Amino acid sequence: MEPRGVLAEYDPGTGLLTVHASSQSPHSMGQDLCTVLGMRADRVRVIAPDVGGSFGSKVLLYPDEAMVCAAAVALGAAVRWVESRTENLTGAYQGRGQRTTARLAIDSEGRFLAFDAHILADLGAYATQAGSGPHQVTALTLQGPYHVDAAAATVTGVYTTRVPTGAYRGYGMQEAAFIRERLIDEAARELHASTLELRLRNLIRPEELPHTTYTGLTYDSGDYGAALRRAATLAERPPPRTRRGCAGPPQS
Repeated sequence: MEPRGVLAEYDPGTGLLTVHASSQSPHSMGQDLCTVLGMRADRVRVIAPDVGGSFGSKVLLYPDEAMVCAAAVALGAAVRWVESRTENLTGAYQGRGQRTTARLAIDSEGRFLAFDAHILADLGAYATQAGSGPHQVTALTLQGPYHVDAAAATVTGVYTTRVPTGAYRGYGMQEAAFIRERLIDEAARELHASTLELRLRNLIRPEELPHTTYTGLTYDSGDYGAALRRAATLAERPPPRTRRGCAGPPQS
């Protein structure tokens, strides 16, 4: 997707810094620039044009973006910087970096008793404004839409030599879903049970909503069983036939 880009222009006469940035949060970017540069809020203006892809990675002020603006103020001129694809891969915040040990307690009838997980969180070389946020969301959403008697998770953040962690294409929930559903698949394998039926047996039912999980999150509405049954039905359908004139395997 589109890399980051900043065009900063400082007018010494008015003391106004105008910043055009590929950002999805121009207001917070302006506030952070005021803090970094020691400028008044009415002297910094951030303009966000159409952004061609972000997914959370452009929600925070990066050090290199602040340096571009600082250079514009120091020079009293316009300074432009556009990130290359290589710079994006090596410098932009990444959204993943976990090593998790997790357990699911389940009784002989296939009823979920408890979820437990310990998450080792790679924060990268330094903590961003998001910090350990993505990893904490993984812990908070571990239970998901299932009934259990208990659920808990711990997060241990570590600094490494890698790219810092931030928001990117979701915020920790995909990891929680993978951990939770992998545990359920393994439980079904050990019990010689249907993965579909095991999930349906433990899902929160519509009449039980709203429902608050053990980590304090509230599910307010929905019919998760109906959605799962619908997905299972669609998965069993044969693939659609190739349209006439489109590339595809020969029809017998």
